[in-house]
Amino acid sequence: MVNTILGILLIVTFIGLIIYCMKGGNLLVGFLVTAILWCIIAQVPMQTVVLKQVFVPPVLKFR
Repeated sequence: MVNTILGILLIVTFIGLIIYCMKGGNLLVGFLVTAILWCIIAQVPMQTVVLKQVFVPPVLKFR
């Protein structure tokens, strides 16, 4: 039951992103907000999000 509710919430946020983009919203802001909401909804620990997804070696070596 909990997985169904979480799945519905993820779909609703995705539809919200589509509507936001169709109204002419900034894509970068939309993707950022959606990514944050998905991490919160899926209960992914912030340590995992920041250290394993954002600050990976290719990003740190980029110049």
